[in-house]
Amino acid sequence: MIKVNICCVIEWFGTILNMLNYFNQRRSDGTRSFVTLRIKNALSGGHTNYKRPLMPHLIIEYSANLEASLDLPRLIEVMHETTAAIEAFPLAGLRTRGEKRDHYRIADGHPDNSFVHATLKIGSGRTIEVREDAGEKIFAALVNYLEPVSAQRPLAISFEIQELAEKTNYKTGNIRQYMAAREASP
Repeated sequence: MIKVNICCVIEWFGTILNMLNYFNQRRSDGTRSFVTLRIKNALSGGHTNYKRPLMPHLIIEYSANLEASLDLPRLIEVMHETTAAIEAFPLAGLRTRGEKRDHYRIADGHPDNSFVHATLKIGSGRTIEVREDAGEKIFAALVNYLEPVSAQRPLAISFEIQELAEKTNYKTGNIRQYMAAREASP
């Protein structure tokens, strides 16, 4: 039988708590370090639905009358890469998709009028400076990509960031584990 000194156990437990508090601190961009996320992932049994500012979902809506002049797969690729390049948004949580809108009315109702509206949905916790910086980069990429289309037809371009409420935002998944396994395999 092993004798355990209660003082040693308490000291060890205190050290662990101090380490967790250190790793729980946010970086200047409003996110937590990779080490923090790995520790939290281990402590949560591998579940990803614990509190952290993840979940960047980029939804690109467009009017159906743009179908012929819009290379949607390329637009999604450009916007996905732009968003992924922003440090505050983890690649494993990024989802980018396009949604055609068949029923709409724009301004004076002229059939040539068209629109592209992008919405970035993010988990709560990032600073306003981080969100503004990300918004400027993403909107600039969207406007730049759509410039040739805008030169040919009436086009309304808009973008917004929606920060989702922490307590009513639910998610789980295993994409991170698959990404890690793909990186580890030769």
